[in-house]
Amino acid sequence: MNLYTLGYSAKYMIGNGDSQVFCPMAKDEIKSFTNGYPDIKTPLIFELHKKAKLTNCLSQGAIASGGLLIDDKTKDLLADFILIKHKFYPTEIIGKKNEIIKNYYWLQIEEDLTGEIDYEKSIFYETNGVSNIGEIKIDSYQWYQKQKAEKGWKFGLNAKLIVLKSDSKLINYDLFRLFPFEYKLIMSERLKSAIVENKLTGFDTEKYNKVGW
Repeated sequence: MNLYTLGYSAKYMIGNGDSQVFCPMAKDEIKSFTNGYPDIKTPLIFELHKKAKLTNCLSQGAIASGGLLIDDKTKDLLADFILIKHKFYPTEIIGKKNEIIKNYYWLQIEEDLTGEIDYEKSIFYETNGVSNIGEIKIDSYQWYQKQKAEKGWKFGLNAKLIVLKSDSKLINYDLFRLFPFEYKLIMSERLKSAIVENKLTGFDTEKYNKVGW
């Protein structure tokens, strides 16, 4: 079973690494997207960089979650696939001539999938906040939580191999994220093929070999 990562492409970023859009909203509102689903009633506001072009997926640096800023064409395509828990937040993008572009959505995709992992078969690297210290075996998510509570930011894990349980529901899913052990979105080959066939722009994808059954 082939899996791939899904993210925005750096190809369309501007000059010195600026994203295609930036967000003028208050920082507290943006931080609320770090985990979970904030109850925001009004559209999220973004502004298109003066030198940027519109793509189906837009790069942004304001919201530090595993979501994506996508247009209605991508949103409609995703309706034919199986995603973990998610929500589409309406956005308004201020264009180069101050016009309001309303056909983009913030895809927030978060679900606790820590129970899907076979920890005894998985392999992790312990980190000290800066670099990998060495391989470490853990037996449960609760063990990870305890270590994190005791050591704080100085303790972290990077995945070398995440083995999912043989009966994991994720075998049938097309898009998921194994936070906190993996920040990237992971997609099926079926979804990857559909993105390519529909010529959707602004996406970056690569083969992902860190997850197995």
